[in-house]
Amino acid sequence: MSVLGFDYSKFRSVARYLMSGALYVATGVVQIICMQALMYEGGGGDRDTFLISIPNYLGNVLVFFVGEPILRLFRNASRDSKEETKPKSLMPKLNMKAIFHPERRKLFVTAFNELIAFALGLLGLSYAGSGLYQIVHSGSTVSTAILTTICLKKRLTIMQWMFVATITLGLVIAAEHPDVPNDSYATVINGVIFTLTSCLFYSLNYVVVEYFLSKTSGESTSLPPPTGPELSLYTHGTCLVVFCIYIGIHTVPHWTQLVTKSIETHHGSSYRILGLYFGIFASSFLHAIAYYDVISSLGAVYIGIMGAVRSVSVFAASAMFFCEFQESQCYSPRKGMVTFIVTSGAVGYSLAGRKPSPQTSDENNL
Repeated sequence: MSVLGFDYSKFRSVARYLMSGALYVATGVVQIICMQALMYEGGGGDRDTFLISIPNYLGNVLVFFVGEPILRLFRNASRDSKEETKPKSLMPKLNMKAIFHPERRKLFVTAFNELIAFALGLLGLSYAGSGLYQIVHSGSTVSTAILTTICLKKRLTIMQWMFVATITLGLVIAAEHPDVPNDSYATVINGVIFTLTSCLFYSLNYVVVEYFLSKTSGESTSLPPPTGPELSLYTHGTCLVVFCIYIGIHTVPHWTQLVTKSIETHHGSSYRILGLYFGIFASSFLHAIAYYDVISSLGAVYIGIMGAVRSVSVFAASAMFFCEFQESQCYSPRKGMVTFIVTSGAVGYSLAGRKPSPQTSDENNL
């Protein structure tokens, strides 16, 4: 549709991408900030309760069952007459026979990696603080690049390796000089180590997922290769079940000691705690929605760029809200420099790996 030479449909498309991109960044920031705030409130945010895992994974799993209307809202925001032939369903249909087929059991390796990565990441978040945690977590680009080169025999460009080296430099500076008092140095370093180890398992998952997604249907005797959303459902659904079992066995029997007394010690508010849990759930749900919209319409490069924007935003928000609670959260010129180095490297790596495509967006493959 054109009005006085102005292509209104293109404007709607740009507005739609800006909206989904902003939602992806904002919900990613809210998710981490709510988790960190919950730890300071003492409302089950302690490292050994894993109550945080429930709203996080519940929000991710729920996308596959009720996410269709919201995804359709994004799609309709930029729909034009040429899109009439596109499929009506935006989320893949769940085939229960395929989900529980014996050939799909191997997919649970992704859940194993996710469980370890989430647990270690939670330790890193509590020890290092959300600001430093998010910046170090951006360094997963390094481990992903190395693992894909070794395991999948993928060749990176010289520019990509240069940006990997840039990110590594930033991480080394962050680990050697975290700008914290001597009595907190060991704690923060442990947080950095836990976060880096968590990144390694997340990167391993990226490699495993890419391997599964790259398999052709001819390699499977009775089933087509799993889709990205199907792998995500396996991973997050399994983690949700495992953490529910853990909470039922460990956390609930010791509720008074682990939760009630912790809230009293931290002078937490029950209303704030409930609000934070809801914030984690809602942000996880909307973050997944935005992820699928961005990855299908713009591609993985933009996910990498927006991940860097999220890191900077979390760093700034953490310094603003949590400096009084934990000194490692406070801003310093060195931390600002590390943030710039790591995020610049992450953006550069994403752009260097971009492949020109003559086709338009592959939204049909969502």
